[in-house]
Amino acid sequence: MSALTLLLGGLAGTARAEDGLKIGAVFPLTGTYASYGKGMSAALKIALDEINAAGGVMGKPVTLVVEDDQTDPTAGLNAAKKVIELDHVSAIVSTFATSVTLPILSYTTQVGIPIATVSGAPEVTQIGKDTGLVYRFVYTEGRFGDAMAAYAKKAGYKRAYVLKANNAAMIDSGDSFAKRFAAEGGEVLGSTTFEPSQSSYRSELTKALADEPQLIMIAGYTNDAITLAKAIYQLSPDTKIVGPLYSLGTDFIKAVGPEVSEGALAVDPVSAVDSPAYKSLAPLYKTATGEDPLGNPYAVIAYDELVTFALAAEAAKSADPKVYTPFVAKVANAPGEKVYTFAEGLAALKAGKDIDYDGASSPVDFDGPDLAAMFMQTYLIADGKVVAKDTLAP
Repeated sequence: MSALTLLLGGLAGTARAEDGLKIGAVFPLTGTYASYGKGMSAALKIALDEINAAGGVMGKPVTLVVEDDQTDPTAGLNAAKKVIELDHVSAIVSTFATSVTLPILSYTTQVGIPIATVSGAPEVTQIGKDTGLVYRFVYTEGRFGDAMAAYAKKAGYKRAYVLKANNAAMIDSGDSFAKRFAAEGGEVLGSTTFEPSQSSYRSELTKALADEPQLIMIAGYTNDAITLAKAIYQLSPDTKIVGPLYSLGTDFIKAVGPEVSEGALAVDPVSAVDSPAYKSLAPLYKTATGEDPLGNPYAVIAYDELVTFALAAEAAKSADPKVYTPFVAKVANAPGEKVYTFAEGLAALKAGKDIDYDGASSPVDFDGPDLAAMFMQTYLIADGKVVAKDTLAP
């Protein structure tokens, strides 16, 4: 076992019927989004322990094989191939960045392995529709852009410019922001698509700042947001920014400092805090990590991914992905008895009932491959800290 591999719940090896359900998890433990990975690992361990404490799937322990994607497309693809070809998992959960997920999907769809993901690109939806092998447990990036626009307009901004990284997820986010901001009565001064990972964006910003926007929407990842925000502050210190919290969070603030980050707006998913599933998970997560799960919604999503896939295999009475994959939506969506934990779902299934799992992160209802509804949280960066503002209902 490599230093970057965690094997939880059993020994990996050749898949045999007596091995039971074996699932892989490929997500960032190192690289740009490693700050999320620690919590995701802890939440998956909590889910696994609960599943196996309740009796496992079909009376057998579930095995989880965790691999680090290093926030890198090549490393992520290699990790996916490893857990499928060597560890013989029947599904992969928790893929994160779109740049990593899409190469993984190009492989998993060929070999018939389903995945659960939080990647937001529109291609993920299309691949899911074409193959039936994808379940996205978070909103699309377009829905993120829509939420940012509503928040910006409510915060009083009237004139905005859009900067979007040249990939499908960020283009979708930027275009959705522009459409919603205009629909809310705001003025969109223009939009520019930029190539990621440049050392300077002076030409793009000269164009963006020409008409003196009050706000620049940055549809991009953390490293680009850092470069852009520093330059925006130098060129036009009164111009504020808005973006997803996964780009404008703690690492961003540390890199740019409190003056540059002051007044930035952000949005992110927020867990279903009133759900019995969340209330059950939260103290366990706090004990395991010393942190509030509200600070890492993707950890809570990872928990729901594993529980949902385990319930699907139990409902299908099979660890064969060709058999249990269609049951993911069946155990997550109505109709069925509401259940909030794996143990509750297992008991209902054994009693011959249909179930509707309501998770800790969201109601976990699917419209095709996409999540139908979830809560979003708005944030303001003030004095070098991320301050939660309003919750946007589904």
